[in-house]
Amino acid sequence: MVVDTGAFATTVDQRLVREIVNDVGVATLTFAEDLVFEDTSVFATDLSVAESYIGVPIYGLIGQDILQHTFFGLDYRASEVTAASAVPELPPPAFANETGIDVPYQLEQQLPVVEVDIGGKKARLIADTGSGVKLLRESFVSRELLDAGLGGYWWHTSYGSDPGVIVRLPSVVVGGHEVAQSWAVVVPDDYHLKPVFEGLGVEVDGILGYPLYRRCYVAVHGPESKYRFYPYDALPHVDGREWDRAGLEIRREKDAVLID
Repeated sequence: MVVDTGAFATTVDQRLVREIVNDVGVATLTFAEDLVFEDTSVFATDLSVAESYIGVPIYGLIGQDILQHTFFGLDYRASEVTAASAVPELPPPAFANETGIDVPYQLEQQLPVVEVDIGGKKARLIADTGSGVKLLRESFVSRELLDAGLGGYWWHTSYGSDPGVIVRLPSVVVGGHEVAQSWAVVVPDDYHLKPVFEGLGVEVDGILGYPLYRRCYVAVHGPESKYRFYPYDALPHVDGREWDRAGLEIRREKDAVLID
């Protein structure tokens, strides 16, 4: 299952859910010995399209209905997840002598919104561990950055797609922690998810995703509505040639295989 802070409710593949009525069913979810959700209502859906796009089996999305009551620790460097019913008293073993960086978020319609400093400008972003990109709307980004970016990219979600420009951000500051030279996808102001957010009454400048999270151990403190970041001292899991190569992305749709 994907630990997806951007999902307002937990979703499970319909093959694993019972008593389905109007796309809602019942499942028992066991994440750890002390973290069991017995006979829980979940969304039931066909996740095969997401599986084919991402390339690995996906059986569900862990959403805010569960995350706000639990602790999940995401160790991108070690490819491990820690789950518990309460926040551990001690920091992760690899960060035993560190206090971490607290980043509070505000749940708006079950979406966690954080404030991020990008080049000295404040951005309200949805802190989405289920997003593979950091996303910004076009009017937030300077013309200079856009002109220096790489066009021709397409950003896709299950709701639709938008043309995008990949830009290099000189500085992103989250909770006082600065990340230099990270990348983001810039989409038009009228991107396809805008009506969804407006319908929920949520005003945001974009999405905070994987390119930043992978630089830290990310502890999701659901009951306290905050993240705690433990920056890695080395990034062996991040490809240092990321900005030195052309990239091809292959994606599967129902009747075709497409190359971006």
